[in-house]
Amino acid sequence: MSMRGAVAGCVLLACLVALLAESSEGHITFFSPKELRLLKQEQEGRKDMEPRSDDGQFEEVTVQQLPQDKTVEISIRLTPKQLDHVTPVLEEIIHEIVEERQKAK
Repeated sequence: MSMRGAVAGCVLLACLVALLAESSEGHITFFSPKELRLLKQEQEGRKDMEPRSDDGQFEEVTVQQLPQDKTVEISIRLTPKQLDHVTPVLEEIIHEIVEERQKAK
């Protein structure tokens, strides 16, 4: 490649970068797939439904024992399909809690 071609290529590249910077007002951002997913969820107004881990599965959570006089409120939003999957587990947990309360009385 001749010197003239290289200079012309560099000038063209510099003009293209300047044009891009001007049209984007100097903000050229690259997002990871996770960041794009979070941005999409924010735009849809569903920030509270983001997955707990990268593979979309819920992570296991440890629960600390609270004194008996404390009230704990937990809320989870589930789709009908998710509810079908967790209903048996939730029923078992509720039955265990009821049995523990009855034994304590």
